[in-house]
Amino acid sequence: MKKKMTWAATSAALALALTACGAGTSDLSKVDYDVKSATAEPSVSFKTPFAATSTQIHVVEEGSSDDINDGDILVLQGTIFSGADGSSQGSTYAGAPLQIVEVNEQLKKNAPELYDLLSSNKVGTTFSYSSNESVGKDGAMVTASPGTATNVEVYTVARKIPSIVEGEQKDLGESKPKFSLEGNNATIALPENKGDEPLELVSDVLIEGNGQTVNKGDTLFVRYLGVTWNNGEVFDGNYAEGAAPASFPLNENLIKGWVDGLQGQKVGSRVMLTIPTEMAYGANAAQNKAPEGPLVFVIDLLGSVEGTAPAETSAPSSSAAASESPAPAESANDMAPAGDAPPSESAPADAPAAEPSPSE
Repeated sequence: MKKKMTWAATSAALALALTACGAGTSDLSKVDYDVKSATAEPSVSFKTPFAATSTQIHVVEEGSSDDINDGDILVLQGTIFSGADGSSQGSTYAGAPLQIVEVNEQLKKNAPELYDLLSSNKVGTTFSYSSNESVGKDGAMVTASPGTATNVEVYTVARKIPSIVEGEQKDLGESKPKFSLEGNNATIALPENKGDEPLELVSDVLIEGNGQTVNKGDTLFVRYLGVTWNNGEVFDGNYAEGAAPASFPLNENLIKGWVDGLQGQKVGSRVMLTIPTEMAYGANAAQNKAPEGPLVFVIDLLGSVEGTAPAETSAPSSSAAASESPAPAESANDMAPAGDAPPSESAPADAPAAEPSPSE
């Protein structure tokens, strides 16, 4: 399986953590912030330990780009700072996964403070967050003891991404798999006479986008659906209602069929990949509990960020736990792309990993 990076909360876990409000002994409005928009890691300065006695959320700098509206899917850059000593505990600028938050009724219900902040601001807004509450492993809320250092988290709304790609879909003919999307119901129908198993990678563009060209190492934002070539069984995807787009770097942690098949495609495209066994999970797929044989994927390329992301970053939750900091980093599942949370919690699905774990 690909290496997963535990960093900050997904929109679901962040929403669960943002359930209290009020001013704490330490105050986010009194923190000194040096914000560099969404282009570089911010820095902060505050009296330590920073110890929130409730959940706090604070606008550091208002954005000046597009309005944020209901239904928007937002990409957040963020950095976590230790409340104990102010040191950086992890950052999207250093390779941790970019965060995806959907502004919807679920967010409004679970995290009204976050919903209100986002829906009343613009893209480019920077805000900070700290809390003395977190979601424990059993799903119950855990409150830190008084005086416990709590992490200071700084996020910038970097951009919006579309929910799906738009455009007229090309008909590939009777000999090719057919993809259909009705509402949130996505299907791939294999042809009746599909012939022999594919021995080479085939990349078919169903909708041609006009965005930037995808290169190896770019971080992608995608929706996708995967089925087995042998019987058409669905084994993965995130078009379903409540599921968020996935984000991940296009690198060797993914199956080779994805890396080779998506390079050179344009953002805004819908691409169908027919992947031979050796470019999917290989001959040992079954023992690793991965889908066997050739695979067919349909992928919506919603957005990309240039640059090579590190294959692995240290998990700041270790340091956070050591200081008893209850910020969302402790309560989150494995970060995007992660398939641990159900789609109803808006967690991104797992992207096709180069080395699936036997436990999965």
